[in-house]
Amino acid sequence: IRPEQCHAEVGHGNLELSVGEAEALGAADRRVVVLETVRGVAYRMGLVVTMAPKPYLDQAGNGHHLHLSVYSQEDDAPVLFDASGTLSDRGSGFVAGVLEHLPAVMAFTTPSPNSYQRIAPGMWSSAFACYGPDNREAAVRLASPVAGAESATANVEIKPMDVTANPYLALAAVLAAGMDGMDRGLDPGEPTTVDPATLGEEERAERGIHPLPTSLDESLDALERDDVLIEALGEPLVRTHLAVGRAQAGMAREIPPVEVAAAAAAIY
Repeated sequence: IRPEQCHAEVGHGNLELSVGEAEALGAADRRVVVLETVRGVAYRMGLVVTMAPKPYLDQAGNGHHLHLSVYSQEDDAPVLFDASGTLSDRGSGFVAGVLEHLPAVMAFTTPSPNSYQRIAPGMWSSAFACYGPDNREAAVRLASPVAGAESATANVEIKPMDVTANPYLALAAVLAAGMDGMDRGLDPGEPTTVDPATLGEEERAERGIHPLPTSLDESLDALERDDVLIEALGEPLVRTHLAVGRAQAGMAREIPPVEVAAAAAAIY
């Protein structure tokens, strides 16, 4: 597993580690191995590591953003972007699908009560469903490609995701949402180039920018209504996921937010 970069982030002891890309199933496998390796090395050194979304409510949290590209099965050509690195028609449909289903997708990408202590404006985690080029406050960021290899390196970044997610379910949900948008030829509208939190409610409504769920209960409610994700992932799996999520949300409502963060830090 090839490390791409490791550098200090904004919080005390906060590090960002990126590893090489892989196809979807392999990438999910890698995430499990990498995080368990980090835990094991820290333990051997007598250190404590937490990957909880918001272990300290007054400090920076831990993101786990998903970068992805989509390729044609026929010729292995990238399909989300054209040769110049501009979003293609199919890429636009994919982004629109992710945005339309995002409240329900978050039941898998941010599936813990502690996740929603981090989903807020100014956290680089996104608080609104919108997309934009290199917009770190947009739920879907169009990452700048490498000059000279635009088509091959352009990718989309899904911001509302953290380490509490099961990577297999999270990837499946995101891909199902995006592929639904491609199949239906959805239009994501104009990109957002500013922090959506700086726009007024009326302007956000005109642009089709809506708030993301602010609690696990909200995302679970959205999942219950999302026939596309239920069909893609299977009703028995979704029913089980909903039951576990409802139980977690119920327990979290009974304890103070600080204790929710402390519990999350101890678990993840």
